[in-house]
Amino acid sequence: QRSDRWSAVDHVDNLEKQHVSQIKDAVVQACSERRGLLGRLTELTQQLMQAQAADQAAEAGGEAAADVASSGITQVHDAIIGVRKQLMTNQQNVQDIVETAVERISSSERLQLLQLFVRGQFMEALNEQFHHEISFRRQLQQKAMSEGCLSPELMSIAMSTESWLAEHRLPMDFHA
Repeated sequence: QRSDRWSAVDHVDNLEKQHVSQIKDAVVQACSERRGLLGRLTELTQQLMQAQAADQAAEAGGEAAADVASSGITQVHDAIIGVRKQLMTNQQNVQDIVETAVERISSSERLQLLQLFVRGQFMEALNEQFHHEISFRRQLQQKAMSEGCLSPELMSIAMSTESWLAEHRLPMDFHA
């Protein structure tokens, strides 16, 4: 009778381990999807900037060209809206995964480890996105500096920012 009880406990423990493994796989898949969506959002943002620049150039060229450029901007806006909806769906999927984990896993240690795993996965995705965002802003700043579009005060701030980034770039990349 004692061995039957231990057998049942082992069975429940194995089921819980299997659930944890399946949930980890689902989290990795959701995080991978999120990275792809965030990358797509970055691409669309760059396309939007290019389309807006083309629209400004087309306005100078004539009304027909401006209409074509304006429709390009509308298409990019629609694509951005679609990606943002997919990101919201992805976030809801992650919420569902976590709720499923709480329902299926009784071990508080396993739940805490799973929670740390989920946080770690999404912190990596956020760090990647912030890196892209900073790179994008830096390119914009460098372009404005090279074209002389900044006031003297902003130029001074931009130059000090560039020197700080040049000085700290290697240590930041090392720790990443």
